[in-house]
Amino acid sequence: MTVQHIVIAKFRNDESDEAKEQVFEKLSQLLGGIPAIKDFHVGPPILPGGARGFDFGMTLRFDDTEGFFEYVQHPNHEKIIAYLQPIVKESIAYPVDSPAQSKL
Repeated sequence: MTVQHIVIAKFRNDESDEAKEQVFEKLSQLLGGIPAIKDFHVGPPILPGGARGFDFGMTLRFDDTEGFFEYVQHPNHEKIIAYLQPIVKESIAYPVDSPAQSKL
């Protein structure tokens, strides 16, 4: 099984492009320090019109649910929450446990 964790969020204020880049860099730094994460992506939507007002998203991949729960309990996860809390007004987190799929 592979766990995909998807998070989408809206900024609280109208952040500048430079401020948004700093957020993406900080998140990438914190996520990179969590060994259970196999790979991740952080950034703005490539189709903003279809994003329903959400400003950025993150996808994280784990080998299994144990890895996901290691991430949830990791100190960097707490740092991410504390960092985002004052600048995010709304977010949705959606972890999915599914068998590995391959592109045909």
